[in-house]
Amino acid sequence: MLSRIKGFTIVEIVLAMLLSSIVIFMAYTTYMQMEKYILKRISDKQNNTEMLFRTVLKRDFMEADKVISIDSGMLITADTMRIKYLFEDNLIQRVTSSIDTFRLDTKDISFWNDSVLLLERDKVIDRLTLSLIVNNEVIHVIERRIAASNEYY
Repeated sequence: MLSRIKGFTIVEIVLAMLLSSIVIFMAYTTYMQMEKYILKRISDKQNNTEMLFRTVLKRDFMEADKVISIDSGMLITADTMRIKYLFEDNLIQRVTSSIDTFRLDTKDISFWNDSVLLLERDKVIDRLTLSLIVNNEVIHVIERRIAASNEYY
């Protein structure tokens, strides 16, 4: 008498592999869609941060009575405001009564006065140039202001 060996038939194994591959394909597709969504959100956040920084910097720079270069940044003063910008490699801090931090890669920051590059601190600035790296693209930011004649006396 022949004894039966318990096991799976080839059809059952192929069917199980087919169902497993369908489930794995669905999981992989979902993973790839989530990855694209997250990367887009990160990219949008960096773009929004860059736009917000440029807007705030432009407003502060144009409304200032005086802009002075300081160690690792600049000091902006006006009648009702005193704002310090500190530039580091991967972030920019805007210090007022609170601290705003912009996580942006910066490079090539320079301060100018009357088209002369300032290499020392505690000098009045009338133009700021810096390069931001956003999504592996270099974005040049140039802010200029018209200085009042009483700033220099």
